[in-house]
Amino acid sequence: MSNNFRKDYPDFASIERQIRRAQAERAAVLGTWIAEAIVHAARTVRGLFGRSTPAPARRPGRLLVRTSVPR
Repeated sequence: MSNNFRKDYPDFASIERQIRRAQAERAAVLGTWIAEAIVHAARTVRGLFGRSTPAPARRPGRLLVRTSVPR
């Protein structure tokens, strides 16, 4: 779009702002999705290859829960 759009078509200036804001929001959402996918893939790979020790033995009737705090 030209720099004179607002001068040439003042009636459509508000629509142009809405379109630009929607494009920015879409870019932010896509960036977030991509970042979350990369983090999830890294955690999955780390989980698959990071298990060098066998899982602890489970007793019947007990639930073993492991938690970790994000760094």
